[in-house]
Amino acid sequence: MFHFLIKMPLDIFKKDRLIDRLNTIFKEEEDLGYRAELVSQLRYHFSEHTMMISEQIEKFMSLVEDLDFKYKIEKGLVSETQKSEFQSSFPENTIEQWELFSKRFQ
Repeated sequence: MFHFLIKMPLDIFKKDRLIDRLNTIFKEEEDLGYRAELVSQLRYHFSEHTMMISEQIEKFMSLVEDLDFKYKIEKGLVSETQKSEFQSSFPENTIEQWELFSKRFQ
């Protein structure tokens, strides 16, 4: 009964719908073992999504820091040593990554 719930991608902004669905399942299902399994599956599912969101936030913050430093280089706010260290490690496609990432939040 709950397999569709576990496999569907979670939309964190529609949590009320998820809570309503869980309440319905819990009212319909009397078997405590089934409920325990459902809770266990949901904990795993939420922790998996939380890790994915956390990884995306880390990538985003790294990208913002890289772009901020690139801006400082363009404005002449960093030393030549810092500039050469940064340029040797700066990925060429960061601007493209930023554009793709920002489109996801529009």
